[in-house]
Amino acid sequence: MSLQQVSLEELLREVERREIDEQAEIRSQLEDARRLVRELEAKLRAPKSKSAGRQSGAVSTAIRVSLAEKTDKILAALVGRDFTGAGELAGLVGCDVSELPTALQLLVASGKVVRSGQRRGTRYKLA
Repeated sequence: MSLQQVSLEELLREVERREIDEQAEIRSQLEDARRLVRELEAKLRAPKSKSAGRQSGAVSTAIRVSLAEKTDKILAALVGRDFTGAGELAGLVGCDVSELPTALQLLVASGKVVRSGQRRGTRYKLA
């Protein structure tokens, strides 16, 4: 069947189906990132061994929540975008560029975000 033989209604249904599939995939990726953040938070709350050379105590809740919020905002900001630099991403997320590396490393490690380039030329996009 050629494109000329497809009705406008069929094309609209297909576009809608694809949009729904894309939204479901993004929701799945977002939930995976949230799960990963929760796992990391649990590790941060776990007691530290004295041989690790760290003082006992957990990272503040404000920092952990901030990381979870940043990962969510980064994922949302990257939806529908091609490769985006950290400076532009910081503007989209509403934070300083120096606050992004940990969240971006987490997202890259989880496979939700793809990193390309090095140093000032580093760019990110959804996987």
